[in-house]
Amino acid sequence: MEISKGTRWFAKGSLMVLAIYLGSTSLIRYALAPPSVAKESAAPKKITQPPADEARFRASFEAGKQALSEGRYVSALDNFLEAERSADQLTDDQYDALKEARLQIAQVYESAGDNGAANNVYRTLADCANRKGDARFKAKSFEGALARARDAEQFSERLIEGKRDSLQASTSLLVSALNALHLYGQAVHAQQHWIDFLKTSADDYDQVFVPAYTGLAGIYGEAGDWHGVEAALTQAIDSCDTIHAHFTAANVAFIDPTFERSWSQYNLVIAYSREGNTDSALSKAQDFFTEYSQKEQDTTHALNVIYRSGDFAALALQIATEAKRQDDIDLWQKRAPGGVKIITLRPLATP
Repeated sequence: MEISKGTRWFAKGSLMVLAIYLGSTSLIRYALAPPSVAKESAAPKKITQPPADEARFRASFEAGKQALSEGRYVSALDNFLEAERSADQLTDDQYDALKEARLQIAQVYESAGDNGAANNVYRTLADCANRKGDARFKAKSFEGALARARDAEQFSERLIEGKRDSLQASTSLLVSALNALHLYGQAVHAQQHWIDFLKTSADDYDQVFVPAYTGLAGIYGEAGDWHGVEAALTQAIDSCDTIHAHFTAANVAFIDPTFERSWSQYNLVIAYSREGNTDSALSKAQDFFTEYSQKEQDTTHALNVIYRSGDFAALALQIATEAKRQDDIDLWQKRAPGGVKIITLRPLATP
């Protein structure tokens, strides 16, 4: 099996890293789905409600509208929540009616200067959009999921409190839907928007940056943009180094990102090879082989990595073999104890 056959697993692994952090079932579903699932028709699917569900929705919604007209906003919001819960998937008309009614209440609170109450309503709007978007994604209605994700992102941007958590969820859904629709350029933009937000709101040693960059690399991998993969993985590795240096200097307990770091290094070598840059691929393999050879000699510290020196040697040997570079083949054959390995990248498990 050539390295190119591992490409899809590379992208799925990157998305899995992002999903692990965001806690999103939608990204996990996409990461683990076989290729045929992601390639199914993305034509919008019409959602229909059983009569009983429609009746429950209508009763709760009308009660909420009545409370809204009487200025009983808390009661109205409670009724709207009951209406939302009447079915796993709302029709577009039901969803839009709820959204419009809740927005009216949010605007009333804003006009009255009650920003805390308005914030709660916008959070409810974002949560609803995320939940219903996840349901659409699960039903393979990717266009519908995308529409809900864009709503969730818009409402998340309005938040004063809880913005980061809400944006995590909306970014997860948005990237999942865009990838499923093969809109990779827009998926890159969405993921980069999330990273830009983190740069303005989080410390540079925040561990959220690692899955953010590996997730970006996964999107580039799906698009076959190996230069983008290289840049994103390099940033992921740099983030791992920043995190390790900060917490080591502070002498406090932390989750060491060496697992994600070795994964990123391994895939960086593959990305250079896939781009056709064999020199850079073998050069990086040499750097990482040397690094882990030295670390493996230190028996006082456990080495929690997914790839070790022997794995980098075997990868370099495979690259040299495919490139028919005899001098490099001779060099790496001495270092790869198991010889050439068939490269099949697997999604990462929780570190």
